[in-house]
Amino acid sequence: MESISNLLDNSCHIVVFNKFHKMTNMIELIGIGFLVVNLILMVWIILWRKFFSAEGLGMAFLLLMVASDAFGLLMIYILNPSLADVKSELQLRFLPNIVLTIGLLSFFVGLLISDPNRRKNLRYDLSGKSKKIRQKIIATGYFLAFLGLSMKLFVLYSAGFRSIGAFFSGMYMYQAQITQGEFMHIGLNISILGLSLLVAVYNDKIIKQIFFILAIILISFIFSLSKSGIIAALIILFFTIHVFNKEAFRRFFKPLPLIILFIIFLIGLGVKTQIKYEILSEGRAISFSKETILNTSLSVIGRRLGPFGLYRGYSFMVNRLVETPSLFFGKKIMESTITGWIPRFFWPDKPSPPFHARGDLTNEDSSIDIYANVAPTFAGFAFADAGYFSLIPYLLMGGFVLGLIRRTVTTKSKYLFPFVLVYIFFSTQMSGSLSETGFLNLFYYITLSAALFLAVFMFLGLCNLFKTSISSVLRNGWSTEITNVS
Repeated sequence: MESISNLLDNSCHIVVFNKFHKMTNMIELIGIGFLVVNLILMVWIILWRKFFSAEGLGMAFLLLMVASDAFGLLMIYILNPSLADVKSELQLRFLPNIVLTIGLLSFFVGLLISDPNRRKNLRYDLSGKSKKIRQKIIATGYFLAFLGLSMKLFVLYSAGFRSIGAFFSGMYMYQAQITQGEFMHIGLNISILGLSLLVAVYNDKIIKQIFFILAIILISFIFSLSKSGIIAALIILFFTIHVFNKEAFRRFFKPLPLIILFIIFLIGLGVKTQIKYEILSEGRAISFSKETILNTSLSVIGRRLGPFGLYRGYSFMVNRLVETPSLFFGKKIMESTITGWIPRFFWPDKPSPPFHARGDLTNEDSSIDIYANVAPTFAGFAFADAGYFSLIPYLLMGGFVLGLIRRTVTTKSKYLFPFVLVYIFFSTQMSGSLSETGFLNLFYYITLSAALFLAVFMFLGLCNLFKTSISSVLRNGWSTEITNVS
C-alpha cells in the first residue's frame, strides 16, 4: 500500500510539474508575442510619422533598445546559455512587454487624435532660396554657434572652472551636483545646431563643410557632460542637413563617412568615459590602447543597449512596482513633468528629479548611486506613478502634444524658417529623452524651444532692421550728393 501511495504521490508531482512547465512555456510564448507586437508598433509609428520627427526618432531609439535586448537574449541562448538564464529573463520581461504594448497604443492614439494625417519628412530646401535668404540663414548659423557656446562657457565659468583640465577633473561630481543654471548647458546643442546649419548652407564648399563637422565633433567631445556627446551631436547634424540640404545629407550619409564617424564616436566614448569617472583627478593616465578604448566603449553601450541594458532595468522596475505597490510614486512624476521647466534661480527649493538615486527600482541587486538619475524608459515613466491608471493618460497626452506640435510646424514651416529650425532643435532633444525618460522633460524642451524661437525671430528682425537702416542712409546720402552737385 505504501509503495502504491508513493507512486500516486510521485505521479501527482509529475502532473503538477508538467502543468507548470507548460504554463511557463505559455507565459514565455505570450511574452514573445507581445514583444513582436511592440516591434511592429514602433516600426509602424516610424513609417507613419517619418524618421525625422520627434516621435519618429524617439521611436527609433526605443526600437533599438527593445530589439537589442531581444537579439542579445537570442544570441545568449544560441551561443552561451551559461551567461544568463534565458527562461527567467523572458519571464522577467513578460509583464513589462504588456505594459509597453499598452503604452505604445496609448501614444499612437494620442498622435492620431491631434494629427491624423500621414506626414512627410520636414523639408526646407535651400537650393530654391534666394541669395538674400541664404545670407540670413548663414548669419543665423553663426549667431547660434556663438550664442550657444557663450552660454556653455558662461555657466562653466560661473561654476568655478577656469581651464578645460579642471573641468575634466571635476566633470562627474559637477554633473551630479549641478543645481543652478542647468538649462544653460543646452547652449552646447544650440551651438551644434548653428554649425550644422552652416554645413547645410555651404554645400558647394566641401572644405568648409568638413571644417564645421570637425568643429562639431570637437566641441561636443570637450564640453558635453555626457559620455556619448559626439553621437548626440551627429544626430543634430544629420537631422539638420536632411531638412535643409538633401544633397549634403546624401554626401555624408554613405558607408565610408559613417564608418569614420562611428570610429571617432567609439574613440571619443572610450576616452571621455575614462575622463568622466575621475581618472585625471586620481592622477592616472588615460589609456589610448585599442583594447581599453574598445572594451570601455562596449561596456558603456552595453549598459544602455542589449540584454543587460536599460530595458532590463525597466523590466525590474515594473515587476517591483507591481509586487510592492507602496513603491509607486503617486503624483510625483506628473508634478515633475509639469514643473521641471522652471529654472532653479526662480525656484531654489525645486525637488530633485523623481528618478534621482532610484537604482533600487532598476538594478538587479537594488544598488543605488546617490548621484545618478536612472532611466525609467518610455513606458516606465508613465507606469511609475499609478500603474495602468497613469500609463494610459500620460502617454495619450504625450502623443497628443507631439502630434499638435508637428501639425503646427508643418502648417507654418512653408512661411517661417524659425519654425523649421526650432522644430529640429526640439526633435533632437526630445527624441532621446522620449526613449529613456518618456515625457518627463516634455515641457522643459518646449520652453527651451520657445525661447530659442524668440531669439532667432528677434535676430532676424534686427538683421532686417539693420539692413533697412543702412539702405535708407545710403539712399538719403546719395540723394543729398545729387542735390549738392546740381
